[in-house]
Amino acid sequence: MKNICKYKIQNSGGIRYFRKKDSIYIGESLTKLFKKKESFSCNKNTYYRILQHKIFGEYLSYVVRLRFVGVGFRVEAVSDGIVTLKLGYSHLLNIKLPRSIEVVSPKRTALVLRSSDLQYLKKYVNLLCSLKKRDSYKGKGIYKKNEKFFLKVGKKK
Repeated sequence: MKNICKYKIQNSGGIRYFRKKDSIYIGESLTKLFKKKESFSCNKNTYYRILQHKIFGEYLSYVVRLRFVGVGFRVEAVSDGIVTLKLGYSHLLNIKLPRSIEVVSPKRTALVLRSSDLQYLKKYVNLLCSLKKRDSYKGKGIYKKNEKFFLKVGKKK
């Protein structure tokens, strides 16, 4: 198999990966990639990229940092499997965490999410960001760490 990683990976013993029929097992996760051999020859680069993300995810976890901008946007509590958010509504939002994602809140306006599966992590981050629509005039909302946003100009007299 061709070298799919930029860096050499040494197996430290904790991570196993093997192929069985049309599935690839990496660590504890199961990934079904292709059902037919013809699709592998057509999508070789996609196959290598998915495999690369899975291997790097098991060695080094992927991390996404979220910022809560605005007066009513806060992380109230992070407990066992539940994140409690205050997003400007009259009530608190309790959001259940998947088992594969770890969450830490260093400040009340920041949230750090960590997972070995990049695709699943991005999906969950987008779910969190969609809980409250961003305000394009004041800049309130949930943003990723280095995400840039431009404010619209209000009315002029």
